[in-house]
Amino acid sequence: MGTPATGKHVTYSGIGIDKVVNGTIMEMWLNFDALGLLQQVGAVHSPGAMANKAAYYYTGKEVKGQK
Repeated sequence: MGTPATGKHVTYSGIGIDKVVNGTIMEMWLNFDALGLLQQVGAVHSPGAMANKAAYYYTGKEVKGQK
């Protein structure tokens, strides 16, 4: 994805569901918080940070410590 390794520990949640028929897994579904994971490693910005940055560029004034 073009983002260098950070060495940060991250946490995320998710769920895995298996469909079992006669003792055999027939289907698997996995869903997890990929956006939260990417935000923690800095690959994407959080919505609040982007809003502050947009407000700065719109008004030309510092917003909550953003430059």
